[in-house]
Amino acid sequence: MNGDFLFTLLFPSKKETSYLIYIPLILWILAFASFIMLLMSLINFISGKTNNYISLLIFLVILILVYYLFLKTKQPAIFYITELFSPYRFSLNSLIPSLGHLILMSLMAAVFSYVFYRDFPIADFLKGGKVKTFISSGLLMLSGAASIGIFHYLFSQLISTSNMNFESYKVLELSWFSIAAFIGMLLFLLVPVFILLLIFRKGGSPKWYENLFLLVISMVLILVFYYDDLTALIPLLIFWIAMVLSVWLTAGRSSGLFNTTVLLSLLFGLYSLYFITILSEEKVTENLKIQAVAFSTENDPEAEHLLLDVWPEISSDTILKNMMMPESFNAHREDVDRISNYISETYFGGYWGNYNFNVVLCSNDEMLSIGSGKPLIENCFGFFDERIKMNGYQLTGTGFYFIDNQGGRAYYLGRLFYKTGSKITHGLFIELYSDVNVFQPGYSELLLDKKYHKYAGLKDYSFSKYINGEIVLQTGEFPYDKTDAEYVDKISDYRIFTSDKFRHVLYKNGAATVVISRPCMTPGDYMISFAYLFAVILIFSNLVILITRMPSLRSLTSLNFRQKLQISFTGILLFAFIMIGLVVSILTIRQYELKHNENIKEKLNSVYLELESKLASERRISTDWRNSSYASLNDFLVRLSNIFNTDINLYDLNGYLIATSRQEIFYRDLISRRIDNLALINMKDFTRSEYLQKERIGRLEYFSAYVPFYNNEGQLLAYLNLPYFRMQSVLANEISTLLVAVINFTLLLVVITMSLSVFISGRLTAPLTMLSEGLASVALGKKSEHLRYRGSDEIGELVRQYNSMLDELEDSARKLTNSEREYAWREMAKQIAHEIKNPLTPMKLNVQQLLKSWNDRVPEFDKKLENFSKNQIEYIDNLSTIATAFSSFAKMPGNNPAEVDLTEQIRTSLELYRNSDNVRFDVEWPHETRVIVFADKEHLNGIFSNLIKNAIQSVPPGAEGIIGIRMEIRSNKILVTISDNGTGIPEELRTKDVYP
Repeated sequence: MNGDFLFTLLFPSKKETSYLIYIPLILWILAFASFIMLLMSLINFISGKTNNYISLLIFLVILILVYYLFLKTKQPAIFYITELFSPYRFSLNSLIPSLGHLILMSLMAAVFSYVFYRDFPIADFLKGGKVKTFISSGLLMLSGAASIGIFHYLFSQLISTSNMNFESYKVLELSWFSIAAFIGMLLFLLVPVFILLLIFRKGGSPKWYENLFLLVISMVLILVFYYDDLTALIPLLIFWIAMVLSVWLTAGRSSGLFNTTVLLSLLFGLYSLYFITILSEEKVTENLKIQAVAFSTENDPEAEHLLLDVWPEISSDTILKNMMMPESFNAHREDVDRISNYISETYFGGYWGNYNFNVVLCSNDEMLSIGSGKPLIENCFGFFDERIKMNGYQLTGTGFYFIDNQGGRAYYLGRLFYKTGSKITHGLFIELYSDVNVFQPGYSELLLDKKYHKYAGLKDYSFSKYINGEIVLQTGEFPYDKTDAEYVDKISDYRIFTSDKFRHVLYKNGAATVVISRPCMTPGDYMISFAYLFAVILIFSNLVILITRMPSLRSLTSLNFRQKLQISFTGILLFAFIMIGLVVSILTIRQYELKHNENIKEKLNSVYLELESKLASERRISTDWRNSSYASLNDFLVRLSNIFNTDINLYDLNGYLIATSRQEIFYRDLISRRIDNLALINMKDFTRSEYLQKERIGRLEYFSAYVPFYNNEGQLLAYLNLPYFRMQSVLANEISTLLVAVINFTLLLVVITMSLSVFISGRLTAPLTMLSEGLASVALGKKSEHLRYRGSDEIGELVRQYNSMLDELEDSARKLTNSEREYAWREMAKQIAHEIKNPLTPMKLNVQQLLKSWNDRVPEFDKKLENFSKNQIEYIDNLSTIATAFSSFAKMPGNNPAEVDLTEQIRTSLELYRNSDNVRFDVEWPHETRVIVFADKEHLNGIFSNLIKNAIQSVPPGAEGIIGIRMEIRSNKILVTISDNGTGIPEELRTKDVYP
């Protein structure tokens, strides 16, 4: 209001990405998916109107053109804003400059391979002869081998050159980019899968030796690509052979798509596990070798480069000069804090988070207290001059010096001098001391700028550094030796070895030796990694089947008993395991938090006692407090902080910061210098003796404990605060380790459960399937076999009842057959008796008339006798015919087989009915002109004549009859089929068509 400076708004040079970009991003993705689906429908329409080759070529050209425009124009721009299309994650070449381009290319390749599988007219090649078929199958097999070679190249480059983690057992280290990249590779893997399906499913069933020959040719192509890399060649060949055999064996059988996807998921899971493990190991080893070289020297090239850039600015800074010009500038500690904060915030941010930063202000005649206990009093300027003279090396053109022989750590000292009007020279000394603790658990993650952080890559590893064979730095879990004698290789500077279940990378540079170690993978890690990979691949493959086949809702609901059993088992156990995992995680996390609360309370009491021993006699506490042992209250708190491994703050009665063990937190404005308002209210107004609450800085949430501090007279002097963010990384690491263990164990149980559910459901439903097949085979007049089941459970009882039913049914069928046969013979006897009675009656009348004529002495008796004889002979012949017919029915006449031309025999039978009214014969003969069979010619005539006659008689009056006669040669057998379009056998007579 009075012209005083209040505040300034500083806007970032680069606009931060907002979550709102996901709205247009999702819309563009939906638009692209709709475009692909519309294009596929259009190509399907074109293929129905024109040549399939033309439609496939058009589709391929359109996809290439779309990708080219997307690559060159960088439109839509919304995609390039996301990190997915940033080369930071992955970049291969100008064709695939980012991970997003790789995924897009894989998607287009998968879509084209599916359309190629759907529309490629392979049936035309099958009709072109064996040579054309073999050549087309060979070209397709070579295309599949080429695609699997390209896939392996992309997959290996993705693992080796990207900054993404693919080791799935480190589940919390996986990012969405890792998952997206793996799914992109799965999309590209569909290309060889669809090609193999086209060969073996749509291409018929070639001979096994032909398939093996094609496989060998494709293996030669892979061998040409990777002949110089045996570690990749042999596993890739095994994977390709297994894939080809799997698709070949399952394509022509009714094994089910699910079983096929399970088999392919198993194969690719093993393949990806092997190469992810090998290539990730190589990538980590190379990175650690580079870091070992960097840590082998005390010089920090990146820090020196930054110092060269910052010196012109800091030496000509007028604001800093004005701060240093007052003669009594160092009378109060506030001047030191003000100048230190200004320099740190202006010049030493970012990468300098790797270093401890300290500022010393003094004049040319001022004495400096050094050390604790009985401190040495030396001239301030002389102290730093001596240090530079003994071990210092000046950075050219600057006032900064590299101070050597600091126990393996980089140490830089800068000095600036300012002359006042009274001939007093003020000195500003800047100390930059590399802090190895920045990658140890317990150091505040708030102070780490991961973008520049030098040691971020070593946070999860063990590290040691030796100078002249003696250890000077050590961190991590591995217990290193005090000397490097057991580790150093006298021949080579580099050494990679395994010891005590740790993998070590060693580099020796003169007198310095650096060893970086990481735990070796355990069998459990391999199992968990495979479980993750298998689950992702199986889910993805079934999603692809769901998208390509789009089953109806009715087919999804009409599941068989086995499928329902599998889904029920898997669903119940999956729900149970997930709930158990959630409950265990929640309870254990709470237990960890309670344990940390107890720890912080114990440390609070311990720190209180230490403060009480030094400050309980004071009547007031201020920022300028010091004694013979400590130069300042901050130094005292730092000492306590190192002892109790926690950060310590002291606030005055109004809530303003008095002293802290972690000044960086405050001069970087991560925390206000005012106490938390809620804590102040509870401590001051509600007079709480102890207060614990959760506080937050950005995304980091931590515990913070408060307690009032009294002197010996019971007077309140300050508020003691222990913020637990220094150990927040320990808590986070423990919780993450727990979550990883729970998630991995749960997933492993889920995979085992799914496998057991499939196996158990198959075992449970196998007897039911056996019963179903047995019941389906039961037919009247057909011999059915008994089922065998050893168990004595409910299924065994069903099997016994089934076998008993078969026996009863067979006995009933036998009785029914005998009864019906007896009935048939009775009916036939009645008919025969009727037929016999017909001639007997006139015969009796003739005899009676002849006898009467004889008694009456009728004239021309001789003539009547002759007529009587003729009539009787005719009636006797009728009886003989009836008797002969009955005898023929009871016993079939003998066979007289001979070589018969079947085609000519059927043609002869047809000639008898060629002139039938309203009947047309549709005849299809084999290519051979003569078909010779060994049979009875008269029987064949009777059979064919009877069948043709029955077919003609079945045609309704007034309708045009179509009699079809087909002859098909099957190996050494002939199949003759006679069909008609007549009414057929009535339903009520079909059950009696085989009875006499």
